[in-house]
Amino acid sequence: MTIGKVRERKSKAGNTLFYLDFYPHIRNTERFLYSELGVSFEDEKHAQRVLDNIRTHIARRTSISDAIGLYRSARTKPNLISTLAAEWIEDIEREGVLEPYTLRQYRGMVANHFPVLDRPGGPRDHEQTSRSLAGRSGVEGPRRQDAAQHHLGQLPSLPPLAPGA
Repeated sequence: MTIGKVRERKSKAGNTLFYLDFYPHIRNTERFLYSELGVSFEDEKHAQRVLDNIRTHIARRTSISDAIGLYRSARTKPNLISTLAAEWIEDIEREGVLEPYTLRQYRGMVANHFPVLDRPGGPRDHEQTSRSLAGRSGVEGPRRQDAAQHHLGQLPSLPPLAPGA
Protein backbone atom coordinates (compact mmCIF):
# COMPACT_ATOMS: atom_id res chain seq x y z
CA MET A 1 0.00 0.00 0.00
CA THR A 2 1.47 3.34 -1.01
CA ILE A 3 1.52 6.16 1.49
CA GLY A 4 0.04 9.48 0.42
CA LYS A 5 -1.63 10.72 -2.71
CA VAL A 6 -1.47 13.95 -4.71
CA ARG A 7 -4.93 15.47 -5.02
CA GLU A 8 -6.25 18.60 -6.63
CA ARG A 9 -9.03 21.04 -5.91
CA LYS A 10 -10.35 24.27 -7.37
CA SER A 11 -9.93 27.54 -5.50
CA LYS A 12 -12.76 30.08 -5.33
CA ALA A 13 -10.96 32.00 -8.08
CA GLY A 14 -11.04 28.88 -10.27
CA ASN A 15 -7.33 28.03 -10.00
CA THR A 16 -6.24 24.42 -9.63
CA LEU A 17 -4.51 23.83 -6.28
CA PHE A 18 -2.61 20.68 -5.38
CA TYR A 19 -2.24 19.06 -1.96
CA LEU A 20 -1.18 15.79 -0.38
CA ASP A 21 -3.59 13.47 1.41
CA PHE A 22 -2.27 10.78 3.77
CA TYR A 23 -5.57 9.04 4.55
CA PRO A 24 -5.97 6.30 5.92
CA HIS A 25 -2.53 6.45 7.56
CA ILE A 26 -3.38 9.73 9.28
CA ARG A 27 -7.02 10.46 10.00
CA ASN A 28 -7.10 13.85 11.70
CA THR A 29 -6.60 17.29 10.18
CA GLU A 30 -2.86 16.65 9.96
CA ARG A 31 -3.53 14.22 7.12
CA PHE A 32 -3.38 17.06 4.57
CA LEU A 33 -0.29 18.93 3.39
CA TYR A 34 -1.02 22.00 1.26
CA SER A 35 2.48 23.44 0.94
CA GLU A 36 6.19 22.87 1.34
CA LEU A 37 7.40 24.86 4.36
CA GLY A 38 4.56 27.35 3.90
CA VAL A 39 4.95 27.79 0.12
CA SER A 40 1.97 26.43 -1.82
CA PHE A 41 2.65 23.67 -4.30
CA GLU A 42 3.24 25.29 -7.71
CA ASP A 43 2.01 22.35 -9.73
CA GLU A 44 1.41 18.62 -9.59
CA LYS A 45 5.11 17.85 -10.15
CA HIS A 46 6.07 19.94 -7.12
CA ALA A 47 3.52 18.12 -4.95
CA GLN A 48 4.71 14.75 -6.28
CA ARG A 49 8.36 15.62 -5.56
CA VAL A 50 7.51 16.45 -1.93
CA LEU A 51 5.45 13.26 -1.62
CA ASP A 52 8.39 11.23 -2.97
CA ASN A 53 10.70 12.88 -0.42
CA ILE A 54 8.27 12.08 2.40
CA ARG A 55 8.09 8.46 1.25
CA THR A 56 11.90 8.33 1.29
CA HIS A 57 11.95 9.55 4.89
CA ILE A 58 9.36 6.92 5.81
CA ALA A 59 11.42 4.21 4.08
CA ARG A 60 14.34 5.29 6.27
CA ARG A 61 12.19 4.54 9.34
CA THR A 62 10.92 8.06 10.09
CA SER A 63 7.33 7.96 11.36
CA ILE A 64 4.69 9.19 8.92
CA SER A 65 3.72 12.22 11.03
CA ASP A 66 7.38 13.17 11.59
CA ALA A 67 8.15 12.84 7.86
CA ILE A 68 5.19 15.06 6.97
CA GLY A 69 6.16 17.50 9.73
CA LEU A 70 9.50 18.11 8.02
CA TYR A 71 7.61 19.84 5.19
CA ARG A 72 5.09 21.82 7.24
CA SER A 73 5.47 25.52 7.85
CA ALA A 74 7.10 26.49 11.15
CA ARG A 75 3.81 28.19 12.08
CA THR A 76 1.59 25.11 11.80
CA LYS A 77 0.39 23.68 15.09
CA PRO A 78 2.57 20.53 15.11
CA ASN A 79 5.69 22.72 14.79
CA LEU A 80 4.83 25.40 17.35
CA ILE A 81 7.08 25.76 20.39
CA SER A 82 4.14 25.24 22.77
CA THR A 83 3.15 22.00 20.99
CA LEU A 84 6.73 20.73 21.02
CA ALA A 85 7.08 21.65 24.70
CA ALA A 86 3.90 19.74 25.54
CA GLU A 87 5.23 16.68 23.68
CA TRP A 88 8.53 16.98 25.54
CA ILE A 89 6.69 17.05 28.87
CA GLU A 90 4.79 13.90 27.86
CA ASP A 91 8.11 12.22 27.01
CA ILE A 92 9.76 13.03 30.33
CA GLU A 93 6.59 12.10 32.21
CA ARG A 94 6.70 8.66 30.59
CA GLU A 95 10.36 8.32 31.60
CA GLY A 96 9.43 9.08 35.21
CA VAL A 97 12.56 11.13 35.93
CA LEU A 98 10.86 14.24 37.32
CA GLU A 99 8.67 14.85 40.33
CA PRO A 100 4.94 15.53 39.78
CA TYR A 101 5.38 19.07 41.16
CA THR A 102 8.04 19.83 38.54
CA LEU A 103 5.83 18.47 35.76
CA ARG A 104 2.93 20.68 36.96
CA GLN A 105 5.26 23.70 36.92
CA TYR A 106 6.38 22.88 33.38
CA ARG A 107 2.78 22.44 32.20
CA GLY A 108 1.93 25.82 33.69
CA MET A 109 4.83 27.45 31.85
CA VAL A 110 3.75 25.88 28.56
CA ALA A 111 0.15 27.01 29.03
CA ASN A 112 0.89 30.51 30.29
CA HIS A 113 4.21 31.59 28.82
CA PHE A 114 5.09 29.59 25.72
CA PRO A 115 2.20 30.70 23.47
CA VAL A 116 3.90 34.09 23.09
CA LEU A 117 6.81 32.29 21.42
CA ASP A 118 4.41 30.93 18.80
CA ARG A 119 3.13 34.35 17.70
CA PRO A 120 4.68 36.09 14.71
CA GLY A 121 7.00 38.76 16.06
CA GLY A 122 7.17 37.06 19.49
CA PRO A 123 10.43 37.03 21.41
CA ARG A 124 13.29 35.90 19.23
CA ASP A 125 15.63 35.02 22.06
CA HIS A 126 14.07 31.67 22.92
CA GLU A 127 17.09 29.68 21.76
CA GLN A 128 17.76 28.44 25.30
CA THR A 129 14.21 27.10 25.56
CA SER A 130 14.43 25.33 22.20
CA ARG A 131 17.78 23.78 23.09
CA SER A 132 16.29 22.46 26.28
CA LEU A 133 13.29 21.01 24.47
CA ALA A 134 15.44 19.45 21.76
CA GLY A 135 17.50 17.23 24.00
CA ARG A 136 17.26 17.60 27.78
CA SER A 137 15.11 14.53 28.34
CA GLY A 138 17.28 12.27 26.21
CA VAL A 139 14.29 11.64 23.94
CA GLU A 140 14.83 13.28 20.60
CA GLY A 141 12.13 12.76 18.00
CA PRO A 142 13.05 13.83 14.47
CA ARG A 143 10.05 16.15 14.16
CA ARG A 144 10.86 17.87 17.47
CA GLN A 145 14.48 18.43 16.49
CA ASP A 146 13.69 19.54 12.94
CA ALA A 147 11.00 21.95 14.07
CA ALA A 148 13.40 23.56 16.54
CA GLN A 149 15.91 23.92 13.71
CA HIS A 150 13.10 25.29 11.56
CA HIS A 151 12.42 28.01 14.13
CA LEU A 152 15.97 28.96 15.00
CA GLY A 153 18.37 27.53 12.46
CA GLN A 154 20.89 24.82 13.28
CA LEU A 155 21.20 24.20 17.00
CA PRO A 156 23.94 22.12 18.56
CA SER A 157 22.53 19.06 20.28
CA LEU A 158 22.86 18.99 24.03
CA PRO A 159 23.74 15.87 25.98
CA PRO A 160 20.81 14.41 27.93
CA LEU A 161 20.64 15.10 31.64
CA ALA A 162 21.40 12.24 33.95
CA PRO A 163 18.37 11.11 36.00
CA GLY A 164 18.11 13.15 39.18
CA ALA A 165 20.31 15.98 37.82
